[in-house]
Amino acid sequence: MPLKVVELEQTCPASPSQWEGKADDGRFVYVRFRWGHLRIGVGTTLDEAVCAEQKTVFERQLSDGLDGELSYKELRAATKGIVDWPE
Repeated sequence: MPLKVVELEQTCPASPSQWEGKADDGRFVYVRFRWGHLRIGVGTTLDEAVCAEQKTVFERQLSDGLDGELSYKELRAATKGIVDWPE
């Protein structure tokens, strides 16, 4: 069952592209794309979502190490079936 994100705000557009939000179960969600690497973490606090490796729900190298910009459309495509994002 995909992680359902109900609130999301982009806090930085590039280098890194990052978003912060909340899941439908109240957990915090943190998304970061830097050096071509996408990571999505969750936690009971935002700090936990940012820092806790064991709370990672998605992690993948998407492009070369110089890439730091990811659009919302690209984020949705890369995580299809894993995360259900708000429209």
